Amino acid sequence: LVSDGYDAYVINVGDSRCILIEGKPTNNNDVIHSKQKSKNKRRNKWSLSYRQISSDHNPAKRLDEQERVRNSNGQFWRQGDELRLYPKDKTFKEARRKGLAINMTRAVGHSTLCNHGLIAVPECYHVKIEQDHEYIFIMASDGLWDILKNEQVF
Repeated sequence: LVSDGYDAYVINVGDSRCILIEGKPTNNNDVIHSKQKSKNKRRNKWSLSYRQISSDHNPAKRLDEQERVRNSNGQFWRQGDELRLYPKDKTFKEARRKGLAINMTRAVGHSTLCNHGLIAVPECYHVKIEQDHEYIFIMASDGLWDILKNEQVF
């Protein structure tokens, strides 16, 4: 995540995801009672919403990534709900034994699978920052997203 206060850029590669929680002031002003001061203050009420910013590079969820890998000398083995990428010139058993089976289509630093469809090219996403809004970016790997849905994190 890179931001200058006006624009934010999320750059994603691998089995990670980013969601954005955004707070926006509503139009109606209500009186808020403060316990620390006896005076009433007028403050904006806020509404909260979330949206998914990036997309996991999980081949089971991305048909576009499956096609790209298959066109780049890679193939997949279905293991339950997961697809494992491995080289076309090996059996899945041999690839797994050699550490050449992975359940993502993009990652940094795999010198063998980069010849079989795994790429390190990130996907980039832009968010325009509104000066009167509040933002919380939640970035996590599959350790979180395999267990909790976006709505549960929000």
